[in-house]
Amino acid sequence: PKRKKSTGSVNSTASSRRGSTGARSTTSLGLNLSNLPTMDDPVEPVTETQYEKLEEVMVQFCKVPLLAEFSRPVAVLHPELMSVYSKIVENPVDLGKVCRRL
Repeated sequence: PKRKKSTGSVNSTASSRRGSTGARSTTSLGLNLSNLPTMDDPVEPVTETQYEKLEEVMVQFCKVPLLAEFSRPVAVLHPELMSVYSKIVENPVDLGKVCRRL
């Protein structure tokens, strides 16, 4: 299957979340979160070899029976959560949809 190429662009929201010092807070367990990547950080494009290996792992991952709770839409499994869930998750994708597209 064809995949989209990464643009590697950086969004300014990651730095604004970190504040003016560029550091995030420490958790209640004393873990320093300042060096963790965010979704907005630039990433290297995935090579064809990496993509093939990832696809192999995902095919095996999708066969794990314990993931059944994540293989159906939240709207089906937990309709009572949809009012809150839809405010938080703009584009929901369940694991079943991912596995069917492999």
